[in-house]
Amino acid sequence: MKIKRLLVLMIIIAFISTFNIFVSHSYLTTIISGTGNNNKLTTKSDFNISFNTTDNISMTDSPLILDTKRKNYDNITKFDIELSDTTISSAKFSIYLNELTLTNNYLSKYVKWELVPISNGVEQTAIASGNFANCNTCSGGKLVLKSDLTISKGSTLSYGVRIWLSEDSSANTLTNNQNSLMNGSLSAKVGIEAQFTKN
Repeated sequence: MKIKRLLVLMIIIAFISTFNIFVSHSYLTTIISGTGNNNKLTTKSDFNISFNTTDNISMTDSPLILDTKRKNYDNITKFDIELSDTTISSAKFSIYLNELTLTNNYLSKYVKWELVPISNGVEQTAIASGNFANCNTCSGGKLVLKSDLTISKGSTLSYGVRIWLSEDSSANTLTNNQNSLMNGSLSAKVGIEAQFTKN
């Protein structure tokens, strides 16, 4: 009976994956990548996780921003993750940037990112941050921002990914400037990879 149920579950997951949802070889792992539309995965009545985002990430010729002023600019991509009330008690998930492409001059410690939880529309303290200096090693255009996050059934979590060009006030000299960041671009999609456990 378990094998039959597993087979039905795997067939349903394979069918749903044709709608821009990518499913790995294991039936316990689901990968969902944002496309600017709502993405919802439903498999039978066991696992229902939704990933909603309104935008893809795109930067072209962005201005330099002081780190302390980064929240004053509209440079954040917000999204929700929801685990419907099902027989699944919780899911662990990772948030990453997918289909990441950037110009060589944006492979820089001055091109920064942060992942922030959002509660009642208010940004909380960042739970992860970094830069793109070593992103030439990003495997297949993928950069994991945070892993081992948990969502409980019946709950919705909100996050934002902010990317900005960090202005270094000490770099404003003729010999040390940030002109190399001019004419750069970056684009990516936010994605999640979720693994669930049954009650």
